Amino acid sequence: MDGILALSRGKKLRTLSSDAFDLLLTQSISPLPLHKALLLLETIETVGNPSFRRHQLLALAKALVSSISNLHFGPEVGVSPPNLILL
Repeated sequence: MDGILALSRGKKLRTLSSDAFDLLLTQSISPLPLHKALLLLETIETVGNPSFRRHQLLALAKALVSSISNLHFGPEVGVSPPNLILL
């Protein structure tokens, strides 16, 4: 599903496949929030209660666009400075 991005301290962050990553706007999400969002997505899909899964995915999608990513909305969609939010 996703690739792994190696950090200098030996820790590995999850990331999207290169094809999926190419679909994103450049710098639209920082590596750590992306890693945490991918872990949360995996948890929702594997451990989450199926009765609530659609609601959880909708909440994650809203959070990704509104507060986790580096996107901002005005007359056009833009990319703001890196977001250092720690989910």
